[in-house]
Amino acid sequence: MSNCNGRSKEIDRLLREQDYMVQPFVEEIKNGEWSFLFFNGKYSHCSLKTPKQGDFRVQHYHGGSISYPTPDPKHIEQAGIYVESLPEPTLYARVDGVLINDSFSLMELELIEPYLFLNSNTLLLENYYQALIALL
Repeated sequence: MSNCNGRSKEIDRLLREQDYMVQPFVEEIKNGEWSFLFFNGKYSHCSLKTPKQGDFRVQHYHGGSISYPTPDPKHIEQAGIYVESLPEPTLYARVDGVLINDSFSLMELELIEPYLFLNSNTLLLENYYQALIALL
């Protein structure tokens, strides 16, 4: 019990120093985190970030990998509901989440995230360019 009390004190100390965002752990992250990209509310593309074997962290600097699978249209639609619910249109939105019982479950809605998984793909760059031109 004393170890738990020590952790609580450490957490309290950290919270006095800066703010944190905490997400609950979901086992499905081990199957990967989907990122659906929307430009001006229109679906453009997605990526799947998968952790290395035995880990849960999907970031490449933790050994995770990125692939570009063709998603199930129902998952695009489910992710799109979050974009449609925004109070104002945005140039881009990245909807990150996992699949739980074959249903998309939101983890993060990125509206200021600079990483859009374009990877110099001409078609994806064109999607973004056209969305930007439409706003001008």
